[in-house]
Amino acid sequence: MNPRMTTEQADALLATMSDADFDAQTVDSADDITDQDIKEMLANGYRAMAGRPSLTAPGQHSPTMSLRFPAATKARLVHAAKAQGRRQSDLIRDAVDEYLNRQAA
Repeated sequence: MNPRMTTEQADALLATMSDADFDAQTVDSADDITDQDIKEMLANGYRAMAGRPSLTAPGQHSPTMSLRFPAATKARLVHAAKAQGRRQSDLIRDAVDEYLNRQAA
């Protein structure tokens, strides 16, 4: 029997790991990681790291939100992000900041 963890458990664990944690072992997906694998990783001293750096302040959680776009807008966003070598979320944050700054003026 191969014990498995839930997707939520895998996501929670993966959120605590840095990319360096995966140098020694490559897996195709979270479905390939067993509870025993996780115990061994933690026993071997994998550092706890909480994802990307905070956008709010060091050590503080950055709020997230989900947005829906028409397909054509999403396609334009994907194209613009690739063309600029940036993440889509960075472009959205910049656009919202620019809009809010104009509204405050």
